[in-house]
Amino acid sequence: MKLIKDKDYIKAHNLEYTRSYIAVHEGRRKCAYIDSKGNRTIGIGHKMVNGDCIPDVLENEEIDDLFDMDLEEKMKLAKKLFPKLDTYPDYVFAAIMDGIFRGDLSGSPKTSKLINAGKWKEASIEYLNNKEYANAIKNNMLGIYKRMTENSYQFLQYSKALKE
Repeated sequence: MKLIKDKDYIKAHNLEYTRSYIAVHEGRRKCAYIDSKGNRTIGIGHKMVNGDCIPDVLENEEIDDLFDMDLEEKMKLAKKLFPKLDTYPDYVFAAIMDGIFRGDLSGSPKTSKLINAGKWKEASIEYLNNKEYANAIKNNMLGIYKRMTENSYQFLQYSKALKE
């Protein structure tokens, strides 16, 4: 397995915890499928785009390599959106990375502002004030519902730990 090259990330956070947290939510599929947003996807949430030279069936090592590549790319975005990212505990870091990986957190500027302001309780509420969350409830999409609820819960737990 190819490890993420960002040494600061590896030192500051438990890489396997974050990988597991996201992989549990994404699932692991050797064969290409259509995800909830209509994207052709494979492995651990890897969105296949036109021009990708990725076969429709992958071996475990190929899945891990793609996942690490995707995670490294999402980490760069997360660090831009959340300058204090490396200061958060592992469970908060993993929840943020999970929200970035799926796209629901990077598409929520209000939640991002609340996180950056250290308003974790408000961020946990705002994170669920999201069209995708409402749609997941309406259409019985339990995976998305559970995932967003769990991420919100991590933010709320951090709020409690900080005694906000």
